[in-house]
Amino acid sequence: MFAFIGLSMLMGMVYKPRLHMYWSIDAIFHTDIFPTVMARDRYLLLLRFLHFADNTAVNVSDPERDRLWKIRQLTEMVRTQCRVVYSPDRDLCVDESLLLFQG
Repeated sequence: MFAFIGLSMLMGMVYKPRLHMYWSIDAIFHTDIFPTVMARDRYLLLLRFLHFADNTAVNVSDPERDRLWKIRQLTEMVRTQCRVVYSPDRDLCVDESLLLFQG
């Protein structure tokens, strides 16, 4: 499961127009890490059946509900591990496209 999550996060950094292109053997689209870590069919099977919790376990009409309650444990684990492996240096650059334009 960690390999599936890792590949999914990597897909956010390595952009390709279609999902199957991550496993392509064409020289233009080829990225070694995807077929090395997991076969395409296995990834698609996990993606197809991925479900975190029962939808009836929370009151959807409550405006104060935690909207990420299904994946809260996963997001906390990722945040904790990111803090362990990365600590920003004194000089840190934020890409301007990440900020809202204020005119």
